[in-house]
Amino acid sequence: MAEHKFAIYRMENGHKIYANIGGHSAQPTWLESSRIVRERTRLLKAGIHTLVELDEQWTQNQQAKQVKA
Repeated sequence: MAEHKFAIYRMENGHKIYANIGGHSAQPTWLESSRIVRERTRLLKAGIHTLVELDEQWTQNQQAKQVKA
């Protein structure tokens, strides 16, 4: 059985999602909703693959939004 590697992503609205990296999800199908797939694809294209990277990116985005406000 193939090993599944999962990452935890924090979406722009602050919700966390769990996504499988490099294969089909072994989690329930609700994870595969189109919105989450789009968000996961966007994050992967941005090179964000781990919880640490994502949390740093999310924090930077939130700080940038506060500066603009």
